[in-house]
Formats: sequence, C-alpha cells, structure tokens
Amino acid sequence: MEADVVSLAATLGQPVVVSLDVNPTTGYLWQPVFNSEEMTLQERHLSPPPATPGAATTESFQFVPQRSGQLRIVFELRRTWEREAREQRVCLLDVKEERG
Repeated sequence: MEADVVSLAATLGQPVVVSLDVNPTTGYLWQPVFNSEEMTLQERHLSPPPATPGAATTESFQFVPQRSGQLRIVFELRRTWEREAREQRVCLLDVKEERG
C-alpha cells in the first residue's frame, strides 16, 4: 500500500494540527501511529457531520512535538476491529526550536 506523504513545519513544544477527511458512518476512522517519546497527542476531534447522510467530515489531531528534527506520524484509515488499514497517510513534521 502506497501512502500519501505531506510535510509540515512545526515548532518545538508548540501544538500542530493535522486534519483529514473521514466518513465515520462507514466505521472507518483515522488511527495515528507515532513515537510517544517524540510527541504527544494532545487532542483528537471529529467535526459534526454535514446534514447530508453519508457525507464526509473532518477528523483533526493536535500533536505537541517534544524534540526537534524530522518526526513521523502514520495515519491508518481502518475500523477498530480490523488489523489492516484501508488507506495510509504519512505526515512528516519538520520540528525546529523556537528562536527568541
């Protein structure tokens, strides 16, 4: 499975948000896979679905990087009871220290 890759700039210790389209009525949600020693998942939010039944919405994840350098998050689109991901997205965070 080939994953889409996106790179984002981030600042050490400052929150960064990654948002992905999702259709939770199908049972699929994004599952983030990351090194918990490099960053923390501070918040996970599912936007309210639109009025149209079966329409997609947005799932957002707020991470706080704990070290500088390039950090990797793999998002797997899967149902909680399934082991195999239907789709993957990779987010590379280029984390720099804040300059005063």
